[in-house]
Amino acid sequence: MLCFIFIFLFVKNQIIFSLNKFNWKPAILKDIKRLFIIYQIIKLKDIYLT
Repeated sequence: MLCFIFIFLFVKNQIIFSLNKFNWKPAILKDIKRLFIIYQIIKLKDIYLT
């Protein structure tokens, strides 16, 4: 759970950095996709652990 918070903060910083670069739309989509993949991995890990 803690690592997920760190990942979220990292992605949020990436989005803010991307917004500053003015090419924010593709960057945010990429970050959302990355977050979704990480979420899927965590869900799979939870399934395997229980």
